[in-house]
Amino acid sequence: MSALCSRPESCINHMHLNAIMNATAKAWTPARARLGQQKQQQARHEMHAFLTNMLQRLQPLLPDVGAREASNILWSSAKLGVDPDALVPGMTDSLAHQFMTNMDVATGQGFASVLVACAKLQLRPCQGALFKAILNGWQQQTCQSLTFKCGRHITQPGHSTSC
Repeated sequence: MSALCSRPESCINHMHLNAIMNATAKAWTPARARLGQQKQQQARHEMHAFLTNMLQRLQPLLPDVGAREASNILWSSAKLGVDPDALVPGMTDSLAHQFMTNMDVATGQGFASVLVACAKLQLRPCQGALFKAILNGWQQQTCQSLTFKCGRHITQPGHSTSC
């Protein structure tokens, strides 16, 4: 990972940064548990500096970030206990906006990751618009699924026409 992080900015794309954030989140908890209290504080400070650097590198690449990467980065931030806005102002809303923009291709895991991250960090991205968009998207998917199931049910011989 250190080789990837030391690449020039032009060689790192949004998927690399997503992978770096995700790996950092997964490695942080067990690594921190092995450190003493004083070393934990120093490591946390260094981790914040590292994440700030990664999020700053991500900022100009945000238009390329899809729902999956946005949800993963928000989840990674929550796992690390860090609000992206605390490191790079406006980053949480930017990630939420990218998730909403690409929400039609988001998976259930993506939705869950975003909601867990927001709950854990006590965030209301985009003044709550993210939650409204998720609720509306979920309602539309549920209605489409029910319509599909009812349509299949109606067309099968011997079934009633009511759902």
